[in-house]
Amino acid sequence: PDILLQFSKVVIRTQPTDVLVWSVAYFRALANGETPPVKERLETSITTQKTDTGLSMDLLKILHRQISIDYNKLSCA
Repeated sequence: PDILLQFSKVVIRTQPTDVLVWSVAYFRALANGETPPVKERLETSITTQKTDTGLSMDLLKILHRQISIDYNKLSCA
């Protein structure tokens, strides 16, 4: 029951285009002890000043994590 609750929350947050393919990748990653393909939760605010880039530390951390995961996949192939 708890795994289905967590899955439901994650699938709503991630909103994959192909739920079946994404679900296979999600549960396979969990079974292999890997990080599942989950969209990070990010609260974004509307940029109101011309000098404000809209980049926050949280956004930079998420981007860094995503880029390093993609780079690691490429370098292992």
